[in-house]
Amino acid sequence: MTETSPLSLKKIRHYTFTKHHLVPTYQSASIVEVAGNLIGLHSARLSTPYVTLFSRMVNFQTKELQASSFVSRQLIRVRCMRKTLHTLPLALAPMVHQATLAFRVADCFRIYRQMEVSQSLLQDIQEDIIGVVSKAPSSSQELEEHILTRRGQVNNQIRRKDGKRLIPTVIKQLWEEGTLCYLNRSDHWGSEMRVYGYTPLLYPTIQWQSLSSAEAQEKLVYSHIARFGPVTETDICWWSGLSKEVVRKSIAALRDRLCIVHLPNFEQTCYMTIEDREAFEDFRPPEDHWLCLLAYEDPSLKAYFETRTRYIEPCYYDMLFNQIGEARASIMVDGEVTGIWSWDKEKHRVVWKTFVPFSLKMQNVLDESCSRLEACLNKGVIQYSLF
Repeated sequence: MTETSPLSLKKIRHYTFTKHHLVPTYQSASIVEVAGNLIGLHSARLSTPYVTLFSRMVNFQTKELQASSFVSRQLIRVRCMRKTLHTLPLALAPMVHQATLAFRVADCFRIYRQMEVSQSLLQDIQEDIIGVVSKAPSSSQELEEHILTRRGQVNNQIRRKDGKRLIPTVIKQLWEEGTLCYLNRSDHWGSEMRVYGYTPLLYPTIQWQSLSSAEAQEKLVYSHIARFGPVTETDICWWSGLSKEVVRKSIAALRDRLCIVHLPNFEQTCYMTIEDREAFEDFRPPEDHWLCLLAYEDPSLKAYFETRTRYIEPCYYDMLFNQIGEARASIMVDGEVTGIWSWDKEKHRVVWKTFVPFSLKMQNVLDESCSRLEACLNKGVIQYSLF
């Protein structure tokens, strides 16, 4: 693995966020492309994927994400990195699924052991759930009611095993394993009506087991380095949820495709792909200043932990991150976070606060960006049926 001379932090900011489509002249026209270049849209909060796309696409409308996810089904929502919900292109879904599956299903198996549930009972419940969702997508409540109202010995067993705890765990296991898929029947970006569908019927092209766990983990580590590098081992562990042992093993296997780089004021070893390092040399930062609004837990910020000060001055760290390390919705100027914003649900508008005074020109740019985001979110009603 080769080691290169120190890189310009300013240039790295522009280069990385250009790849993430945050620089205005590099915005994308494709939701699938944006989601792919970010290895998924962080979707734990309802608004996050919509604002993420607004910041990276020209004239984005909220209905486009709903259409891509639940109508044409070019995207699928799965829990993966850090056990967090992400919206992913179908091509990436098997990789992130297999790489993170073991630690996502562990909680389910722990609950089964605590409840001393027999394998035959679990199989019976799973088959019943699959039978229901293969006919029509159903909510967790509908599935629980269906199973608990069954007659006979199975029903008695479930009641003795505390069905109100057991059935949701079985649903969760089937979702984590990819048998069930997430769908949202809501007609607005700000609300959720979650139902579960049968993945083989709704996403027939997905082959969850096309990669082994080890292969998927290695590919996931490489994908993170390629899209977010320079990154450290700790950055990768934080973002992926993988153990340090797995990350180190993957980096060792990838050594011929990676190089070691250094950033000013960072003592840690950082990694880039050789291909990315070469492209960085030819990259020329934009001449004009640029500003964008980032979502709560925006993927471009969430990808880092040990090297977060690459995009935020230490004195403003506590203003950007909450007590559990989540990044608040923020304002970025030229690759640096310079303020935060929030959505006023009553007035349906953006409320912002900058860390330092803005020039009149940059404040006008900020006001215009906020107005466009308000217009986007306030047109958030979906005009078609999802089913």
